[in-house]
Amino acid sequence: MSDHESRIKRFQEHAKAFPDSELPHFALAKALLEAGREEEAMAEFRETLRLKPDYLIPHIILARLLLDHGRKDEARALAAKARPLAVAQGHDGPLREIEELEKETN
Repeated sequence: MSDHESRIKRFQEHAKAFPDSELPHFALAKALLEAGREEEAMAEFRETLRLKPDYLIPHIILARLLLDHGRKDEARALAAKARPLAVAQGHDGPLREIEELEKETN
């Protein structure tokens, strides 16, 4: 089993053990993304956001993935949701990333 696959398996087990926690879903999403399993990663990023709607970073990563997959309208909507989070949380770096996403989706 590859390192990617062992990490995915471990995080799947964590997500199953703690289904109401966003953290194992976020870790699983990142592991899936690193393994090139982007559709599965997007589903886990969505689950992360369902569990913790104000979690800024998954908004940005998922918006970027959606844009990369030609899903411009979905990416734009997600960036729009992320902008007030970045402002409220005082995150300048993520705000610049969101602004870039907004430019690319308009």
